[in-house]
Amino acid sequence: MISREGIIKINNTYNKNIKKEKETKKNNFTLYKNIIITILSILGSFSIFFSYTLPFVFGISAFIIYKEELSNIPLVLMVIITSFTLGISSGIRLIFSILLMFVLNRNYIINSNKATYACLSSVITLFSGLLMNYIAKNPPINNMYCALEALSLVIVFFIFDTAYNLIENINLKKEFSSFEALSLGVVFSIILLGTADINIFTLSVAMIFTTFLLLFVATYFSLSLCLSFSLVSSILLTLRGGFDTDIILIFTVACLFASMTKNISKITSTLIFGFTALTLSCYINKSIMFTVGIKEILIASVAFLIFTAVFNDRIMAFLSSTETIDHGNIFNNAIKKTIKEEIENKKNMINEVSYNITLNNKDKNTNVTKSICKVLTADICTNCENFHKCWNEEGEDTFVNFSQVILDTYNGTITSKKDLPKSFINKCKYNFFMFKSTSYLCDNLKLKKEYNDKLNKFKSLMKIEFNSVNKTLDNIYNNIKKGLNYFSSDEKKVKEGLFSMGIIVKEAVILEDFQGKIKTYLKTGKRLSSEEYRITVPLLLSEILGKNIMYDYNSYTEQAFEAFEYTFTERMPYSLSVGVRREKKENREECGDNYSNIVLPTNTHLIALADGMGSGEKANKQSERVLNLLEEMLSCGSGEENSVNMINSILSLEEDEIFTTLDVVLFDLYNAEAEFIKAGALESYLKRDGEIMDLTGEALPIGIIENINLATEKLKLKNNDYLYLISDGFLEAFSDDRELIKQKIQNMEYRNPQKIADELFNEAYARSLGKLKDDVSILVVKVREEIAG
Repeated sequence: MISREGIIKINNTYNKNIKKEKETKKNNFTLYKNIIITILSILGSFSIFFSYTLPFVFGISAFIIYKEELSNIPLVLMVIITSFTLGISSGIRLIFSILLMFVLNRNYIINSNKATYACLSSVITLFSGLLMNYIAKNPPINNMYCALEALSLVIVFFIFDTAYNLIENINLKKEFSSFEALSLGVVFSIILLGTADINIFTLSVAMIFTTFLLLFVATYFSLSLCLSFSLVSSILLTLRGGFDTDIILIFTVACLFASMTKNISKITSTLIFGFTALTLSCYINKSIMFTVGIKEILIASVAFLIFTAVFNDRIMAFLSSTETIDHGNIFNNAIKKTIKEEIENKKNMINEVSYNITLNNKDKNTNVTKSICKVLTADICTNCENFHKCWNEEGEDTFVNFSQVILDTYNGTITSKKDLPKSFINKCKYNFFMFKSTSYLCDNLKLKKEYNDKLNKFKSLMKIEFNSVNKTLDNIYNNIKKGLNYFSSDEKKVKEGLFSMGIIVKEAVILEDFQGKIKTYLKTGKRLSSEEYRITVPLLLSEILGKNIMYDYNSYTEQAFEAFEYTFTERMPYSLSVGVRREKKENREECGDNYSNIVLPTNTHLIALADGMGSGEKANKQSERVLNLLEEMLSCGSGEENSVNMINSILSLEEDEIFTTLDVVLFDLYNAEAEFIKAGALESYLKRDGEIMDLTGEALPIGIIENINLATEKLKLKNNDYLYLISDGFLEAFSDDRELIKQKIQNMEYRNPQKIADELFNEAYARSLGKLKDDVSILVVKVREEIAG
């Protein structure tokens, strides 16, 4: 089960410190790897078998070229040493082989397949050897040596690749397979073989190294690994020459006894190793003569005890410690991705709303009569010779008379000169000019009033939206403040479990997102196969986390340098399978119906059917626009009814008449609760255990009036329930016979929702004699209860 061990707190300094620390560790680790490879390359160049054969040089070269992160300096050193030990011709051959391997590694297809690369590199090695032997006219036996080198390249390449991965992840290993133990044994032996000819004051350096390293492995690692080391190293030393075959038995038995007594004390196991080696040596020789040097064993034993006394704590900490939680880039990406999803959803919704609304300048409401009187008296009446008489002597009568003309013109009662009252015609010398000016000003005021009305609606709409934005931002802030739950001990188990399956995980992050869903982010050193990321990894994660885990198909695989990132998410207890069939009205280019079928970030599955007014392109755009707005608003956490009401307000702002029916199902993937929302939509049908239930709701389509009352209903659904959402075109095809539709649904025996939708459409199409009178849409939804596994 999941063990909660901490809450990640995000702050401004975290990223900078972690990034700097990780870069330093990465650079240091790369430096150590290059130093080790360089040492092994030098010693491998001195490991010459049968006076001519280099079993390690070509394999190490192929491995270094394949691992682009490693330095090429060891290649230069191997060429120099080979030229010195075996002659210029061997050095030229090695250069020729290395250059061809570089060319080979440039090919993406070959580089992505280790086996192909290793085999082709082996062919290059064989070809270069045969060519050099032909040119130099070497004896035929040399061709056999070349074949052995080509064969050893494949073996050494995979041995180094395995050992390299094991050393990188040594603290994850508790048990070693046979090949893993063999690989480490061969790498261990290269150190011994490279020093086989070195003697200091008659003391064999190879024997000292052999004893020291065997004691180290026997003390700190498993018995199987210890025996593998002793067998491989002693056999290779014997084949190399200069050592008796008796050391195979002597070292193997000594390692066995030392490993069996390591729990007593290091001094005890060391004494038993030396005593066993010397005793067997005397027994084999039938006298007090030692196959292994007593001085070498004594020096190695003392050096081992001093070394472990000084560095024991560090060695144990490295081999058995729990990794420091330093998730680096993938950790930061996981947090950023989770927060970004929250913010981006809201931004998309705001953009969608902004796209559908045009902001107009604010204009104050004005008094019609006073406003027009003020303008016309100033521009026209003041230039008239009757101004004094009209506005001074008979001012009140003139104002009443003119005000009535203005109001009648504004209201449409007066539309021409003949509609003007006689009292106004007799009184005003410029009556026609005054009428035309009044009419013009009235039209302008009407336009301004329309703009003001729209602006007020817009302001009301935006007030609601800004409140929603504030709530969302508050939620985001609270989520960030609260932090993300992460599970460090489970990350360790995941890495160990996948490592045992041959999948090396460089980094792992397991966290709980803001909706309470468990997500796992893995960074691997290789591209996972389809079976691995679809089946193998989810099964292991499910077992460790106690949740039903699946690969997140909505995510994408990010590829960095020798790293691939995969996302796995918690599978919800329930899911929906949806079958859809929609067809346009006869002689129309597009269907006016549209539908939504998406899983929202809130772990809710949205199913919606929208029928635009009429049919064709215009209706299609109307219904599509409504669904786009609905998806974006619900995705950012806006309430269902609030979202629909906002869409209704947006549509009501349009000059053209736009209305759309809306049939919505919001299904909670956690508890199987469904909320049904209807705005002018037909009844839906629920089929459960062979029985049919009507899901009805009386409400106007959205976009007709400013404030609408939605029809809502909540219902708990069960496994194998079927929902049927239909448009009015489907009902019309059945001549509005609802009972017949329910009978057809009840008699439907298919389990596949898509097959059911197709069959119902075929029935409707046949009843329409192949000529649909309206757009037809059918959505069939099946409820599935997921089985944990």
